[in-house]
Amino acid sequence: MSHKTPPSAKAGAAPSPQVIQTLTALLNQGRFAQCEAQARALTAQFPGHAFGWSILGVCLAQLGRFAEAVAPMQQAVALQPSNVGL
Repeated sequence: MSHKTPPSAKAGAAPSPQVIQTLTALLNQGRFAQCEAQARALTAQFPGHAFGWSILGVCLAQLGRFAEAVAPMQQAVALQPSNVGL
């Protein structure tokens, strides 16, 4: 039996610009719970893309869940260590 990797899990897979824009808008509007839910879905679909992990960490921190925010932020840095904005 062959096991196929979903296209979104392949190296280099990335969310669409619209998805990134939507999450950024939710964050900027202070809609942190909605942002968290969508960021979790994004990290499940694109686990190798730093943006989802980063915005998840920011949303959790904005919700006051600082200890929970650490792991996603660490994952974002691990995936994209050269991004000084993380």
